[in-house]
Amino acid sequence: MHTIPDYELSLNFLSDLRMIVSHQPIVDKRPAARYVAWSLDIRPSPVCLAFVEGTKLSVTSQIGAKLALDAMITECSALRGTINGPEIVQTGFREANRQLYQYGAKMLSGGRIAAHALFAAFDGKRLTIGRTAPYESYLLREGKLSQFFGTVIEPSSSGGSSTMERFLGTGKQVLVDIATVQIEKGDRVLLSSLPRQESLEPEILSALNECGDLDEVTFRLIQQGAHDSLTVAEGGQLSLEQNLFFAAFDFS
Repeated sequence: MHTIPDYELSLNFLSDLRMIVSHQPIVDKRPAARYVAWSLDIRPSPVCLAFVEGTKLSVTSQIGAKLALDAMITECSALRGTINGPEIVQTGFREANRQLYQYGAKMLSGGRIAAHALFAAFDGKRLTIGRTAPYESYLLREGKLSQFFGTVIEPSSSGGSSTMERFLGTGKQVLVDIATVQIEKGDRVLLSSLPRQESLEPEILSALNECGDLDEVTFRLIQQGAHDSLTVAEGGQLSLEQNLFFAAFDFS
């Protein structure tokens, strides 16, 4: 299990589901990124997992990523008695955006600290996933693969407010896509920092179906995802997603 420095992974979760996380930079000059999994201050506790990616490689982006995670952990942990996945995810995004926006306005004289985030919460019955970037997540059920979101976030052609509202910290409000799935025994779920790629989906289906070990699932996808993303980058379409993040859940 991989965790980021300065955070402790709590294993006192609501159920004994299995989870593994893998992260690997594609290139050296990557945007700052951090992730953490944690439980709330209640027993039994929901499972929370967040991944935050800055817009560039800088000290400011590193501060922003850590500040957003701190805000999510602190505010969500204050929801005592709450095991409602959608509420946890909404609360995490709202507080992370508020703190990044206030920090940017205070430290940069009205400037911005922008970040993207992926946040998931399992409350014992439902898995809720929220995203600000076109990160896609997948559900494997009875051998069939489906997407949590299934649509691509299209940026504004003018690069206007609709695009900026997709970043944490650039405004008083942030646009977030949220999807919730009722979990069934035997389900497997994959979270990723990649947009939907049809070329990668056969590999995702194969890995989730064939790999008993979640470590093997994420390892295979890290290797394939890095190859696909570098191919895109070499084609002149280098995107923000220069960090590869995969998290696999097993509900068997």
